Amino acid sequence: RAAIHCHSDLYGDLADYQEANPKQLNKNILQIENEFYSPIRPKRTSQSGETPSQALAKGGIEYIEIRALDVNPFSDTGISLEQIRFLDVFLTYCLLKSSPELDFEQQRSTQINLKRVVNQGRDPELKLKQDTGEVNIVKWATQIFDDLKAVAAYMDRAYSEEHYSHTVKDMRTCIADSSQTLSGRLMSQMLEAQQDGGEIALEMA
Repeated sequence: RAAIHCHSDLYGDLADYQEANPKQLNKNILQIENEFYSPIRPKRTSQSGETPSQALAKGGIEYIEIRALDVNPFSDTGISLEQIRFLDVFLTYCLLKSSPELDFEQQRSTQINLKRVVNQGRDPELKLKQDTGEVNIVKWATQIFDDLKAVAAYMDRAYSEEHYSHTVKDMRTCIADSSQTLSGRLMSQMLEAQQDGGEIALEMA
């Protein structure tokens, strides 16, 4: 809420703000609450005239909005059933995992890690930041998947099936072979066809 009322010299200068002919609503860090973007946002259906933060403060979290997912170009619906099951396992793991509030330096490390994974995530030698130093991405991912395997096994008991365990096992192959990731598969297709991403996307659309 404070960001909506906090003036930003940078945004004001970029917008060439003029009261008579404004190029944006105002010069503040956020124009409206909905502009506060994050990978996952807590949400609640707002009543008429109610802002998102007011709805959350009044009624609590109703659901979460996951915004950090890439569209799966190999699925007609943009996301596969296997991905949905994996998300079920991963989000349950996140809920159960102890997660103390991040301090400023830890938050900065997560931002650095995100940038590194976005730009170099298929490199098996990539190093990521932890409190105790840097760790290899494959080693860290393997540790997480060991925990996911246990969570998936518990979830499978509810359905007397092994769908979640099979999903985690299949996804785990991407750790050892990054060409199996969505980006790796798309890159292979681009190189094989000698086409750029736009051309491949048009053919797949």
